[in-house]
Amino acid sequence: MRVIFIGDIHAFAPSLAWRYWLSKCALGWLNMKLNPNRKFNFNLWPGTLQRMRELNPDWVLCSGDLTQLAMDEEFAMVIKPWRLTLGHCRTVVVPGNHDRYTHRSVREKTFEKCLGDLASSTYPYWQRLTDHWHLLALDSTCTHLLDATGSIGDAQLQAVAERITTLTPDDGLLLLTHYPVLLPPGRRDTPGHKLRDSMELRKILSQCRARIIYLHGHVHEPWSFRVKEPTLAHLHMLNAGCPLRCSSEFPQGQGFWELHLPDLGKQPVRLTRHRLVCDQWQTIEESI
Repeated sequence: MRVIFIGDIHAFAPSLAWRYWLSKCALGWLNMKLNPNRKFNFNLWPGTLQRMRELNPDWVLCSGDLTQLAMDEEFAMVIKPWRLTLGHCRTVVVPGNHDRYTHRSVREKTFEKCLGDLASSTYPYWQRLTDHWHLLALDSTCTHLLDATGSIGDAQLQAVAERITTLTPDDGLLLLTHYPVLLPPGRRDTPGHKLRDSMELRKILSQCRARIIYLHGHVHEPWSFRVKEPTLAHLHMLNAGCPLRCSSEFPQGQGFWELHLPDLGKQPVRLTRHRLVCDQWQTIEESI
């Protein structure tokens, strides 16, 4: 089975509609306009979608932050070409904190309204992918005025704890959410940017007998690493990266992941990183 994993697209509307002038969106929009370090090249989006289509995936998974300010116009920038290019693919998208940027977007369910059948209306969302591979999608967003922290919440945590007891050592679990539960060795969470109940989630995941590949975004840097803690040795962290964010290291964005799932969860999984370099798609492969 072939799975495409992408996240942190951060579509940004070039103009601000008048209805947002007296909202948090106005400050966020000005910050993006005046900050030269936040370079997102939306011209890369059509080519990224076309590359994903060429791979003919069985599933497309997205860890959220489709938008910068959760405005309808930004969602349309992402979703309209997505449906035209990948509308035939089975897709699950979870929200990121920028997709719930304002209380208004939460109250009006802008994310759900704009994505329709591409996203679940309830969480946790559980889907059997094959006989031994499963998808668990969680909503880890919560809207705050002064920080960008996330939370799974007691209700989802309890449901996850009950559901993962059904998995066996032959199974594999793709856990899809926006916030990471762990960072690479040597990296530290910033207080205003972290998953607040990460300890509780780690405790629950430590009880799972199946292999877990934790698909997330939020930190704009693609990475892949196996957790070394003995109680979480079955957990592999995979960060989507930011396909449209350009820097000296990634002049044409950070690309996306392709996963080849074997029959059993305990068998090796082949990962491929697709990245645009000098207008040509390049790949880097690893086995986990």
